[in-house]
Amino acid sequence: MVFAMLFAGMVGIAVISDDSEAEMSSVSHTTFTIDDEQVTSYRIGTGESFKVSIGFYEYATVNSLTVSYEVALLDDDGDKVTGATTRENGTLTMSGGKGSISLTVNSQSKAGNYTLEFKTTETGTYSDGTEINNVERVGKLPVKIVEPVTLTVTLENTSNVNIADLGVYFYIDGNKIDGSLKTVDIEAGKTSEVTFDYTGELKSGKHTFYVESSSANSNVSGLGEACSSTFYYDQGDYDYLNYIMGILLVVFIILCIWVFRKPVKNYGKPKARR
Repeated sequence: MVFAMLFAGMVGIAVISDDSEAEMSSVSHTTFTIDDEQVTSYRIGTGESFKVSIGFYEYATVNSLTVSYEVALLDDDGDKVTGATTRENGTLTMSGGKGSISLTVNSQSKAGNYTLEFKTTETGTYSDGTEINNVERVGKLPVKIVEPVTLTVTLENTSNVNIADLGVYFYIDGNKIDGSLKTVDIEAGKTSEVTFDYTGELKSGKHTFYVESSSANSNVSGLGEACSSTFYYDQGDYDYLNYIMGILLVVFIILCIWVFRKPVKNYGKPKARR
């Protein structure tokens, strides 16, 4: 009998070929943690890498347990991306039914929908002596890689004193962007640019952005909502449109060939005049 167990958060898939009560009670759970926060999906820009800690938990009581693993980044077609992770396989060090690994997912240049897949194989024995024979489980983390929107603001130091390490936060449509803190140095009477690559969700259309200082500073111009700039975002699916246009072009060519190669009916020779 095959049992599939799904959990909120990450998915643990158990393939079990024995009907014993001990194996039926076997439950595992895979978690993904990024920046000290457990996540069920992740979004990042092209050209950016990220570190992730993957935790594996076996809740059944066991006498012995060995867990080998394979980890891979899969593209939208389900194919493995070569060299995408700093670890690809190994054996977990288990303690109290728990084990974990940390790795880096290397930057990708192509935007799209990816999946970080963590596949485990368990061997050992349960507490009642039942053998654990190559029980396979899979944990998956959806990863969306997008083209970042680069926001740039020019700030001016209107004083005659250099400003060092001025901290500013970016705002989009009046909302402060978490993790957008940037620092900038501005010489007296000069200007400096500060940029931020935004990879969060955006609706298609017009948007505004600006920066606010993390501390009061009246000697810098270019701060605040009054200095907002505008940008336009379009998340149209051009691949889909190109696909449709390609089909229409092929149909048009076939129609043209059919029309111009259509045989002309032969109504016979014209009758001779008397």
